Amino acid sequence: MNANPLEKDIERRVCDYAKQLGCLTYKFTSPARRSVPDRLIVPNGQPMFFIEFKRKGQKLTEAQAIEHRKIYAQGKTVYTVDDVEEGKQIVKAWCEGRIPVTPMHRGDRFTHMAILQSRKPEVHSTNVNDY
Repeated sequence: MNANPLEKDIERRVCDYAKQLGCLTYKFTSPARRSVPDRLIVPNGQPMFFIEFKRKGQKLTEAQAIEHRKIYAQGKTVYTVDDVEEGKQIVKAWCEGRIPVTPMHRGDRFTHMAILQSRKPEVHSTNVNDY
């Protein structure tokens, strides 16, 4: 296996795993906004979230960072994933309901992972009108 897989290969493997767990995965594009995250992930019975895939070591563009901040401001979650196993951990945690209630800093994937691994939500509604 390539030590530094391409972004599309990371995306494919994480999305294949998400589908195995029963998630819907949508390639997210918006004609009016070029810098939206790559995928919208909809776990069964859990809120949806976004993933921006990058090759190992690549950073968000300034336009992507701005778009992520807009999404965060709406109370939604976006992950930047540059590692297949990390992406699988994120998807699995959401499918199991280990969703961060109030992430300390939503742009930091490592903070997200620490929260995902250590905390279950105190109250979590599956009513779509609550989101």
